Amino acid sequence: MNKTWPYIRITLPPSLEDHVTDLLFSCRCSGTAADSTAVVEDLDAPKTLTAWFPDDSSRNTAARQLRELFGGFGTADRSLIEQGNEEDVDWMACWREGQQPFAVGRRLLVIPGEDDPVPAEYAERMVLRITPGLAFGTGHHETTRFCLEQLEAEAGEGVDFLDVGTGAGILALAAALLGCRRVVGMDNDPQAVEVAAANIARHGLEGRIDLLVSGTPEAAGRRPFGLVAANILGSTLITMAPQLAGPLLAPGGRLLLAGILAGEEEEQVVRAFSDCGLGCLRRGIDGEWAGLVMSKPGG
Repeated sequence: MNKTWPYIRITLPPSLEDHVTDLLFSCRCSGTAADSTAVVEDLDAPKTLTAWFPDDSSRNTAARQLRELFGGFGTADRSLIEQGNEEDVDWMACWREGQQPFAVGRRLLVIPGEDDPVPAEYAERMVLRITPGLAFGTGHHETTRFCLEQLEAEAGEGVDFLDVGTGAGILALAAALLGCRRVVGMDNDPQAVEVAAANIARHGLEGRIDLLVSGTPEAAGRRPFGLVAANILGSTLITMAPQLAGPLLAPGGRLLLAGILAGEEEEQVVRAFSDCGLGCLRRGIDGEWAGLVMSKPGG
């Protein structure tokens, strides 16, 4: 009997695609593919996004959260969400289709395929070969790109780096390639940590990066980190502010925060970390997403 994959097919405005994709992967989505419903190119035309899941339970959870999300935005109703089962979908092939190598910052190159060649014009760059598996973080999302760019500016020899919510492990890998002394990646999803471990092995960096299954940053150890990244949801960052800004972060350390909606949520995140004694060193806006570099006094 052929394997079937539970799926959700959603019609949505392009402005919500990134937000919905984040939600899908947080519900253990195995992969997505998007198509525009427009006959001619129209940047505002609705998109049809198909997401596959490893089991019915994950799919049903995602469908419920999607309906709550759409209800909050006031943009859709139940008729825009279709659920079903599809036979033998090669979701990884769907994800790779149309994905091209792309440069980030001055030194990094992200390649979605395991065997795809490095374009000649990028021969001098450090290469990150990332497959997402059941985890978030391939470098394509605005929040991940922000963290990679800031990581390039802050990482280096003698810097200890912690990646909270490591997902596919792309930030931990970049930190190791950029020369960080100690690199730890942690995630509360065991499957995400498995994906990160596979990506780390693909780069031959098993001995350079430690992985932990935990949602508590203090589990990374008592020795503080000079550089910490947390590319998660803005609401979670606010809740975790005392932990991330506490003894975990060394005096003079930097905190890279992403996954934040620009505007009101961004202001709330800045306020939460300012209340913990940190200052905002840099900020970046890309579409609806904001990223922050917070600095701890001292050092």
